[in-house]
Amino acid sequence: MIATLRAGDGKKFEVVSTAPIGSRKVYLLEGEIEAYHAGAVFSPFGSRRESATVHYWVIGPRSKKVFEQTDVIREPYIRAIGSESVGVPIVGQLTDSLANKIALRLKSAKLP
Repeated sequence: MIATLRAGDGKKFEVVSTAPIGSRKVYLLEGEIEAYHAGAVFSPFGSRRESATVHYWVIGPRSKKVFEQTDVIREPYIRAIGSESVGVPIVGQLTDSLANKIALRLKSAKLP
């Protein structure tokens, strides 16, 4: 996930898993999964994609929330169909989708 965030905002922010010592401005990304629904490989009504409702926020240098968002993240439909056809379970595939969504939201955020 860190690599995807670096690709999305690597020029604007230094994205690391732990805060470097002596940094002037540190933004902390936190979040929680509010709901999770596993995908179904075989369903009489077609495939059901894996999805999650994720609430995340950014804590700024003064320990205050400077950004907050809730999104529903879904497994891309094409990947779900491809996985189903080769018998791969449609579970645990949301990491890339989640990181891409967060990177997109942070790129458009007006962080102080």
